[in-house]
Formats: sequence, structure tokens, C-alpha cells
Amino acid sequence: MSYGLFYLGLKQALIVSVYLLGFVSVPCSLTAPTVRGNNNVMVDNDRMHSTPKWVNPCNIRHDEETTFAGEAVPNVDLVTQIVHQARIASNYAEQFKEEFAQTMFNTPFEKLHQSWTHVNFNWLPTKEQIPKSLGVPLSNQYLESVELDEILLDAYENLQRIAVGLEQVVWDQEDEQGPFADRFMQAEYNLRALLCEIQTAIYERGLEMRPDVTRDIMAPDERNNENNTKTSKNLRALIVYRDYMNALEYVIESFTHLKSKV
Repeated sequence: MSYGLFYLGLKQALIVSVYLLGFVSVPCSLTAPTVRGNNNVMVDNDRMHSTPKWVNPCNIRHDEETTFAGEAVPNVDLVTQIVHQARIASNYAEQFKEEFAQTMFNTPFEKLHQSWTHVNFNWLPTKEQIPKSLGVPLSNQYLESVELDEILLDAYENLQRIAVGLEQVVWDQEDEQGPFADRFMQAEYNLRALLCEIQTAIYERGLEMRPDVTRDIMAPDERNNENNTKTSKNLRALIVYRDYMNALEYVIESFTHLKSKV
């Protein structure tokens, strides 16, 4: 299979780039921009017209073609790399959930999770798309129904939806000079790395990409409503953070199960 690529600005074999990315979790100070003060925050218009991190996360160049040498990458290797990067992202997210809950709500994370478990945003993945809750395993019946090609496309789309929310959380933290801006920026880059692994697998499998999720799934008045107090933004961050961790659990469980089938 032939296709063009530029991975993070460097023209090279895509699978080599992705494998290197999968084994290294780069510190936040090296991957994410420095938090901006209020006087230097990008205006909303500039933000909304910037290139989303979740679109073409591997920076594949479609105007050039590169032919992979040798045989196609085995499916089990593609799945293994996805699980590996999802675990990196999940482990990082787990590291600061208690600090986030105590700092923002003065409440343990688990108690917050139970209190707000039925609150959802309609632009994030639904229960039908990710049929589990945080900390609750997928059913065996669902796992047995999972097929590689379908779940690659589904997971890519669902994680892009999560990325829309995570980006807004970062912007809120920047604007408020919040204490978790760096943490959520690193979470963004971890998610981008996972999306790149899945994008690689989609190309390796010769699948047709679905249209990218766009920022407008989240309405402008929901982003910048005059009623969006600091408390409401913190609650939005909690819901996005919760669904992000749940989506990572979903990827880890479903693709781990697939390893025995591919």
C-alpha cells in the first residue's frame, strides 16, 4: 500500500515513526506550549481557526506518496501499539485525578464521579458508542462482537469527539490561569499520540477514513455562554475528563481482547 506522510514534520516511514512514538511518553515541558497569561491568550477567533490536534494526528502528507518496504505490519502489532499508547495516556490521566477533584471541588474523585455519573454532553460519545462507564468493564457479549476494522473507525471518531472537549478544557484553564493547564495539555498530546496509532492502523488496513469531527459539534453558546461561571467550567472539565478516561479504558479493553482474535 502506498500513501504520503509527514509525521510531526519529518518525512519518514510511518510505521517507524509511530512505533517510536508508542514507546516514548514525552514530558509535558517538551511537547506542550507554555501556559499563556491573560494578556497573551489567543483570541477565540484565532483559536477556532487553528488546526485541531485531532485532525491528521500523524501529519500524513496526502500530496506525496511513500511506499512501505517489505510486508505489511501484522495486525497484532498494530493492535499492540494502540493498547500500549492507550495505557500511557490512561496512566497519566490517573495520576492527577484525585488532585484535580480535591483542588477544584474539595471532594474525592470517586464521590464526584458517583454524583455526576448521569450527567452527559450530547457532543461526547454516547452510551451506545462506548457501552461502559468509568471503572466498569465491557461485557463479554460486547467484546465477542468487536471486529477490528469497525472498531478502528469507531474508536478514531469517538476519541476525536473527546479531543474537542479536552481542547476546550485546556482553553478554559489557560484563560483562568488554572492549576491544571499543563496537565490537560499533556493529556491532549497523549490523546493525539493514540489517535496517530489508530490512524496508522486504519491506513495499514486500507480502510477509508470517515470525515473528521469538527469543533462545531460543541455549540458556540456552550463554549462562551455568559452563564459559564468558573464552577460550570470546572464541572465541564470533570465530565470531559471522566469521559476521556472511560474512552481510554474502552480502547484498552476492546483492543486487548482483539489481540487474541487477530
